[in-house]
Amino acid sequence: RRGRGGGQPGSRPDGRAGSRIRGGPHRPGGLVGPVGDLSGADVDPGCCRRVGELAGLRTGGGPGRRAPPLVRRPVVRIHPHRLGRLSPGPLPAGPSGPGGSVSEMSYASPPVLLVVHVLRVRGLVDTTDVASATGQEVDVVGAHLADLEAAGLASYKEGRLMTGWMLTSDGRTHGEDLVAAELDDTGLRDEVDVAYRRFLDINQAFLSLCTDWQISTDWEDPDAEPVVNDHTDLVYDGVVIDRLGETDAAVQPVCATLAGVLDRFGGYGDRLARALDRVRSGDLDWFTGVEVDSYHRVWFELHENLLATLGIERAREHAAG
Repeated sequence: RRGRGGGQPGSRPDGRAGSRIRGGPHRPGGLVGPVGDLSGADVDPGCCRRVGELAGLRTGGGPGRRAPPLVRRPVVRIHPHRLGRLSPGPLPAGPSGPGGSVSEMSYASPPVLLVVHVLRVRGLVDTTDVASATGQEVDVVGAHLADLEAAGLASYKEGRLMTGWMLTSDGRTHGEDLVAAELDDTGLRDEVDVAYRRFLDINQAFLSLCTDWQISTDWEDPDAEPVVNDHTDLVYDGVVIDRLGETDAAVQPVCATLAGVLDRFGGYGDRLARALDRVRSGDLDWFTGVEVDSYHRVWFELHENLLATLGIERAREHAAG
């Protein structure tokens, strides 16, 4: 059946953002910073624009009934690597591990909501990728997608570069209604919102870190013009990677909390930890690459998932500062 091809998820960094927070990988306190006035996606302000200049490159409720009240179905998840939720203590030391804490009871979203939400978060998604993201069989996902298409809530797009399923305008509204009902009926909105606020505390510093990964500065001359990082300076890269490890230590408890609230957030800690391990082993594309499940790509998806779950538009988030 159509939709089983090899299309890639549609949510990718687009390289557009505002001004950059200056500093190099040695910048003190590089882990935590306030949320900036970003105007684009989760890309450090000014990063790709300057990379392009330096390298001479262009940078590139809906129909149907409202969802019935949901019955909370508990799922017990045990994560021995992190013992505590979002406590304000010092950052955990040591190598990264699978994200999580001792989760009490996490709510398992209905299968159809999971399918709709994946399309909302990732944009354009192949059937097999939807199945992988939701933990459902491909044929089951195919049936859900066919029903959504028949209801005018999703459509299948075939393009030269990308092919897959996406929500229609009515489908996006329908998905927003489903997620809002889920939070209201389970009483989980406040818990997700607290985790989201903690994520925002880390987000701006991470975006600045991505700039430092792609553009290097002279440690001895802060006023020197930045240059594209060709990753030949192993000392510079090593310091940036160490900072990525600190960022991971800060965000893993956030992922643990979210996994303990909504089961569909359960994979982000592991994916981030896996990307960090790949970067540390020398696979540099796993830092900000778009063709692999890189740290930046997973981070972007987590951010988009939080926005979609809470019904927050990016423009409104940026305006709030």
